[in-house]
This record gives sequence, C-alpha cells and structure tokens, in this order.
Amino acid sequence: MPKSKLTGPDYILALTTMGMKFIPLHNLYQICLNIGHKPKLNERGKLKMDKYLIHYKGKGRIIELNTRETTADKFGDIKQSFAHEVGVKSKSVYDSYAEIIRLYPDQIKNGVFYSWGLASADGAWFNLVALPDTTKEQLDKTRKELLDEQDVVSLSITRIQALI
Repeated sequence: MPKSKLTGPDYILALTTMGMKFIPLHNLYQICLNIGHKPKLNERGKLKMDKYLIHYKGKGRIIELNTRETTADKFGDIKQSFAHEVGVKSKSVYDSYAEIIRLYPDQIKNGVFYSWGLASADGAWFNLVALPDTTKEQLDKTRKELLDEQDVVSLSITRIQALI
C-alpha cells in the first residue's frame, strides 16, 4: 500500500477487486466513471469528501471518504485494513483495533482538531486530536478555551506520533 508523509490527504482507501487498497485521490473520479458511477461533486467540481483520522497506537493517517456512500461495513473494512497495515493480526472479523475520528472543518481551535458529543444533561465530552506537529501550547490553549466556553463533562486527548 502506498505510504505518504501527509500534510493533507492524498490517498483514499477504496474497495478494489484485490481487496482494500489505498489509491491516489486524484484517480478516484476516473475510477468511479469507469465502473458506471457518477459521484457527487462540490461547487468547485471536486468530489464531495469528508476528512477522517484513522489511528492505532500513535500511528495515524488522514483519509477522505464520501460518507454518504460509505456503509458501516465499509468503515469496519477500513479500520481492519489500517490495523493490519500497522501490524495488528485480528482474531475475528469484529476485532478492528483502529479507530476513526471525523475531522469537521468547524471543529478546530488554535490549529487543533477536536470532536465532541453530548455526554449528559450536564454537558458534553470533548476529544482533542494532537497530530505530530501539535504543540503543548496549542493543546493547553484549546483545552482552556473549551473549558471556559463550553459545559465540559470530560476532555481527552488522542495523540498521534506519526502520520503514515
């Protein structure tokens, strides 16, 4: 599978006739047309994709997926493929090990991505995503701002040491 030192996503995980493979993102539109599927395009004529971080034990990759056409089974396949790539040998089809976090463009503070969800009537949980180039100062500032601005029930940090 292709490896990339990413600053932005340039590969996408796709189901091919040879299994799950990372393919160059710029080839995806032509591949879709070749199989008779016309994907949705955004206002700039590009494929409408959503950005995700898939990670396991400090290793991660930023990928883009068309969420509207990605089933739960495909998400499972993506997680299993990545886990296998970083050396995990699954015991069953349900052991995925890898996790996926959606990176929303409006959920970023001080250069730090975060995700959140409703925890209870008392507030929300927050998860900060520390990529390899994220500084301690960025994390501290983001943590402080979220605690000041939101009803935070829990706050965790997902640390990624290397993008592969």
